[in-house]
Amino acid sequence: MTKQKNKQGRLAHRFGWFLFAVLSVGAGVLSYTLLKPDAYTLQGNKVNWRNDHQQWRIINFFAPWCAPCLREIPALNKLATQLDDKVKIYGVSFDPKTPGELNTLVNTLNIHFDVIVVNDDTKFPMPYPAYLPATYLISPQGEVKASLYGEQGEKSIEQALAKHGI
Repeated sequence: MTKQKNKQGRLAHRFGWFLFAVLSVGAGVLSYTLLKPDAYTLQGNKVNWRNDHQQWRIINFFAPWCAPCLREIPALNKLATQLDDKVKIYGVSFDPKTPGELNTLVNTLNIHFDVIVVNDDTKFPMPYPAYLPATYLISPQGEVKASLYGEQGEKSIEQALAKHGI
């Protein structure tokens, strides 16, 4: 009977260590997933659409072949400066670009707001748009509050923000 108790004790001990190892790995994977940013900017800054700063976000998809997109850039540049403490503006190239190509594009188009580098790990709070121009207003909780399609100017974006008290 003593041998059987010792054997049961060793099995229980091994099972305890096995369970501890499985739970540790699971906790590590979960914390990595929860702490991993949704995206990175061209400058390498982390972006989480749901944020603790209570800051609203604007995501604008653009392309150099999209004339209305190019006409939006000066208004977005101006709004990025005016609303910096309340709203953060992010641009996203509709076409896949390497960071080097994206940097050239940002300089060529004279973009003064942050631009997201899109890769397989990039997450957006909405589906990728089917067409351009496309601009989205994202709440501090990471929810899409407005989807604006077609060319947007300073006034139309300000109106969308005003509908949400911004």
